[in-house]
Amino acid sequence: MSEKPKAKKSSVRHTRAIQRDHTKRQNTAAPDEMTTERLMEIVHPATLNQVAHFH
Repeated sequence: MSEKPKAKKSSVRHTRAIQRDHTKRQNTAAPDEMTTERLMEIVHPATLNQVAHFH
């Protein structure tokens, strides 16, 4: 009793729906300067440490 698995349905419709959704949504505002500076304080040294470690 061997049953063939059913063929997978095409996901083109889903992909198009996702693409359409992305075009309809508004972009978010850029982060304020204070947030950007704080992220740079935290992330930049950590990134440099990783580069030094793997260099």
